[in-house]
Amino acid sequence: MIRTKIDLINNRISPIQDAEIINYCETKELNLLATLEGEEAYKVSDFIIISTPTDYDPFENYFDTTSLEAVIADIRRINPKTTIGNYNYCACCLYKKYEKTHTNNIVFVCVFLVRVDFYMITLSLKYCYRKKLENAK
Repeated sequence: MIRTKIDLINNRISPIQDAEIINYCETKELNLLATLEGEEAYKVSDFIIISTPTDYDPFENYFDTTSLEAVIADIRRINPKTTIGNYNYCACCLYKKYEKTHTNNIVFVCVFLVRVDFYMITLSLKYCYRKKLENAK
């Protein structure tokens, strides 16, 4: 199932039925790579969107963010200048953690705080990336 979705994305076909995403894939110029090989992708990417489980434990009232934090650590080790985007339920608590490291290249969008469509997420991530490029000059 995952391999099928990766193949669809790499062929500019949306793996989900969403009119805006379908239109974007069909009409916009994209430089996009979906892969299961993290290290390969991290080395060559200017921008990475992380999609990894953050399971909620209702007994402990806790999000398990270990997989997400492991991916962030790998990306920062392999390509510390890349911009990282993440949209999930535990973004607020992770933002506070990474804010203390003075990292300005991680964008967290919290699902609880705002209902954002794909287009708005893309715009906010593009803005952050543009700001990063301006600061690098």
